Amino acid sequence: MPRYLHAVPLDPFTGAALKMARTGDGLVSYSVGADLADDSGRPYDRDTDTGDLSLRLGQ
Repeated sequence: MPRYLHAVPLDPFTGAALKMARTGDGLVSYSVGADLADDSGRPYDRDTDTGDLSLRLGQ
């Protein structure tokens, strides 16, 4: 990791490390978001104001 990042990126809402989860086609890196609820990387839904702030990695 030091080759690419100096430290593990932190979640701006919790101060803890960003989370990662496996998906059917890769990985998702995510922040729990302003509601502080861990939705296992489920993308944020503006209509229901639920979900996490996520970045999908994979196919």
